[in-house]
Amino acid sequence: MPTALRDNPTLNMAEDTYDLAKDVDALLVCTEWNEFKQVDLARLKQSMARPIVVDGRNMYDVDVMQKFGFIYRAVGKGNLSEEEEYASTTAQNGHYSAPSSYQNGKSSTETNGSEQPEALQENAG
Repeated sequence: MPTALRDNPTLNMAEDTYDLAKDVDALLVCTEWNEFKQVDLARLKQSMARPIVVDGRNMYDVDVMQKFGFIYRAVGKGNLSEEEEYASTTAQNGHYSAPSSYQNGKSSTETNGSEQPEALQENAG
């Protein structure tokens, strides 16, 4: 650790996982170290300001993390609900665009029972 601090003077070092997570808004896990594999999830959540975990190594079980109250995302798992996908739409040219399956904040199947938005059905027929 002394070498890391010498090479990166602005680096913040922690004694353990819980000290590292103290008061953070989100924890991004990019290692498979045992300190992160063998963690007391209740204690980890309690130390964080917001219980958000992004798991870059897919070490944790999504059901277990959610049971402990974490907002959990595993890279490559695709574990977003339709509502979360809609809420996380990307900005393009200064405008937000919802996924094509949405119309007025609801999926097309919720609005009219078909896969095609009402506006497209009216024009089709």
